[in-house]
Amino acid sequence: MNMAECSDLPAFVVTDQTSETAIIQQNESFLPPLLHNAAAPARPGHIAEREELDAALQTGKPDALRLFIERHPDSRYRKEAQDALRRLSSPLLPR
Repeated sequence: MNMAECSDLPAFVVTDQTSETAIIQQNESFLPPLLHNAAAPARPGHIAEREELDAALQTGKPDALRLFIERHPDSRYRKEAQDALRRLSSPLLPR
């Protein structure tokens, strides 16, 4: 079987009988669609930050908010976390 005869075949290994070397045919139409784009696109980082802040707020614990602020010093949610921390840390401010 020569290379011209292999060009129509799906992706698999063909052994060249003359040199006994494996030739991998690259026929993308044979591959399932999932393998073409195996990695899902990354979601924006601020979504993960928002989820982390929401989880910290749900605990109602100042340490959770401090950890959020420490982990995300440049977060767009930093002020919200600091305000919530002030409310939790001060008995005079409404929660």
